[in-house]
Amino acid sequence: MPLAGTFKRLGAATVAAALFILIPAESPAESRAETGYVQTHLLRQLYTSGLARMAKGDPQGAADLFRLAAEVAPELPQMHFSLGLAKLLADWQRREEALPSIDAALYADPPNALYGAAKVLADPALSRLGADGALHLTPEGAERLRAAAAALGTERTAVNGRYLAAVLSAARASGDAEFPLRLAGFDRMIGPGGTIRLPGWPASQPFGRLFAAAISDSELQAYEPRLIARLQEGLYSLSPENLRRLQMRARSLNAREQRSAAAPLVTAELN
Repeated sequence: MPLAGTFKRLGAATVAAALFILIPAESPAESRAETGYVQTHLLRQLYTSGLARMAKGDPQGAADLFRLAAEVAPELPQMHFSLGLAKLLADWQRREEALPSIDAALYADPPNALYGAAKVLADPALSRLGADGALHLTPEGAERLRAAAAALGTERTAVNGRYLAAVLSAARASGDAEFPLRLAGFDRMIGPGGTIRLPGWPASQPFGRLFAAAISDSELQAYEPRLIARLQEGLYSLSPENLRRLQMRARSLNAREQRSAAAPLVTAELN
């Protein structure tokens, strides 16, 4: 898809931030003639921007970024999982639409506790949101959630696994054979702005932040040429003046993104 189409889907501000290190300081012609296309970490920037939006309580904005990342790197289960999780939290009423992405992640990495927990939340056969605001789990859903919570603390993909495990472990027996496990206050965790209070933290945290999935730079770098190929045609068709404006806007937006809460929800003493 040319850059114009990407701008239309994601919005100029999002793409400008993502393109920050793709845009060379000199003119496009000079850059290509002297050095070829510059070394970039564009996919990392896209993925980090998606995590930042999740950390701000904006799962819909995150889904727009994760969707492009998943299209570029469909072999990476973290991309499918992140897209599915963002869709799930953005619109609970249509949570089934998150299942194909979450199932794709689980197919690639079946024992992953992070993906397993998301599956329980997304699948109507495993859980439902009750009128009391609690998440009610079927016997199978309860079994899967307990297993995921027990494994999250050591799941390397789960950046904030220990915190998510603590939240999920707070589910209690309901006395209802049809839905034997109940996670209270779940309605406050989902949707745009959904948050959770964590022990020892003065402020509530966006629930989606607890699901951040780790991925190495080396894994991402292999897909960089694909993403650049989708963007470079439109990028280099811009006039020099528009390129300069985009570069200035990208620097400003990138700085704001880096100051956001995309980092793991840990402090030195909690590591």
